[in-house]
Amino acid sequence: MNWNYATRKISITTFCKIIFKIAGKELGEMVNGVLRQQGQYQNDAGKAVDIICIGSMFKSWKLLEEAFVETVVRGKIHEAPLRV
Repeated sequence: MNWNYATRKISITTFCKIIFKIAGKELGEMVNGVLRQQGQYQNDAGKAVDIICIGSMFKSWKLLEEAFVETVVRGKIHEAPLRV
């Protein structure tokens, strides 16, 4: 994906979708970091990990969800199920 917006004209809607995709990815990276730090991926293989998303930001969950889930799943070491 070309992130050089200065040289490309795109619609506001497209721009907003890209921003939310980036935000979803960043949130997923944060969750991965916390889970790694807590040893959830290594120690609890097979146990479900609940991820609870709260706050007004998540009123836009539909725009964040795909990138968030992809990032968290990609960061997994074991196949513990995730519930978001």
